[in-house]
Order: sequence, then structure tokens, then C-alpha cells
Amino acid sequence: MQQNKPYCFLKSATVEQAEIEGKFINMLLKVSTEKRDKEGDMFLKGAWTHKEDVEYFQKKGVIDWNHLSQTSKFAKSNNPKEKADNELVSAEAILGVPSGRGLFLGDDGLYCEARINAENKYIKPFVPLLKAGFSGLEVSAAGGAYRPSPETISKYGEKTWDRARLTHIAICPPGEAINDETQALLLKSHLASELGWKEEDEPVPTKFNIDPVGSVLEFISSSPDYNQWVANRLVGAIDSGLLPKDYQAIFEFVKNHGLSVEKAKQYAIKLLQAMEV
Repeated sequence: MQQNKPYCFLKSATVEQAEIEGKFINMLLKVSTEKRDKEGDMFLKGAWTHKEDVEYFQKKGVIDWNHLSQTSKFAKSNNPKEKADNELVSAEAILGVPSGRGLFLGDDGLYCEARINAENKYIKPFVPLLKAGFSGLEVSAAGGAYRPSPETISKYGEKTWDRARLTHIAICPPGEAINDETQALLLKSHLASELGWKEEDEPVPTKFNIDPVGSVLEFISSSPDYNQWVANRLVGAIDSGLLPKDYQAIFEFVKNHGLSVEKAKQYAIKLLQAMEV
């Protein structure tokens, strides 16, 4: 019988504190509660305390801008230059890392102390606003949950998790994080290997239908930041003569950058219409 994929999630979070210190921003982020969200999932406070999972995030986890650090993982181009550009976007989107206590459990949920580079081009426009007390930045955390224990299932139900691991926490522009009522969304299957699951590990059962080939980071690839970046690269490639003003060429270019077939078609048609080709 075919095994299900591990359960991966995006979970809404909040910026609790933001303090400017020279060229850095010290942030306190709050990630979890024990309340069930709209999808019916509940992450127990104890789910975040496993030593190896905490150490994983402390050593490998990052704070990024709107999940763009994942760009190089789902943009599908094999062109060396495009791959290098994708990797550059991923690197530039990393705002900072866990600092101080890193991940720690508070009375009302999981917290993360983070140190952010205030000079990063994505966060820099918000620094004056943060200094003035702006609290409109949103947050979402990405990770995966392990199969719950029989005791957890018998007490809370099969959609309650007593072990979870974060890969990254994203700072997002106002209105672009996950809706507070939809705190758990499936991410694409590449997160499973990033989380450290091995073939012998027992995957997490889920009632969701996961397409192992298609829909992998739809949430990320639909963000305005990523779409704008793709649009800029597309126009730049045409202007420089690297890409012909041809429907199929434009369609393949956009599709290879992780956008859906339908969006790729729309990009090609609209751009050709704008250029009156």
C-alpha cells in the first residue's frame, strides 16, 4: 500500500516586539497556540520541545522575506545563469537567523528570538515605520509535523500533533501572510527531505490529497514579490535580446520559474498584447 507524504504546514505567526539596534532589528516572534485552527489542526505546546527539532531550527533555520528563500528550490530552470539568479534571490531574501534564546516555549505558545539585518533590501523600507511603532508586518512559519503518538490521537484526535519541526519563519508585507483563520496549509513535498525525513521514517497520515509532482509551493509562487521578480526578469530577457518575442518562448520562460500553466499562458498573452506583436 502506498504511504502518504509527511504532513507539511504553513502556520500564521505574529511579530510581538521589534527593536532597532544599529544595523539590526531584534524581533520576538510568536508562532503557536493550542487552539484548533480552521483546518482542525492543533499543535500541542510540547510539539515544539523535542531537542533534535529545536536544534535543527537553531542550526539550519532562517528568517526570510515572504518565503522567497525557497525560490531556488521550486524554480525549475536548468539554465546555469537562471539557476544562479534563482539562488541569488534565495540568498538575498534571508533576513536573519534565530538569536538569543532562539526557539523557546512561553506560557501561551512558541516564541522565537531573531536578529534581522535592517539593511536587507526587503525589510529596509519598513525600518522607519518600525521605529515609529508600526506593527503591520505579518509572519508565517513553515515546517512539518511527525506522526502523533497513539496517546495523543486517543486524547485529542488524529489531527493533533505532538512533534513538529520548523524550517523557516517568513516576515511578510501587510496582508500577505496566511489568514489567521487558516493557520495550516500544505506545502510542496520538497519540504519533507529538507526537514530530514528519511525513507525509513514513518510518514504522517493526512486526509489531504497531496500531489507529489504538481502543486508544491503555490502559496509562495503566488506572492506579489515573486511574481514581480519573474515579470522583471522576463522583460529584461526580452529587452536584452536573450528571449524572442514569441508566445511559446515566453510561456516556457514563465512556466520554468514555477508559475502555473494557466498563469504562464496569461503572462505570454498579456505581454505580447502590450508589445503589439
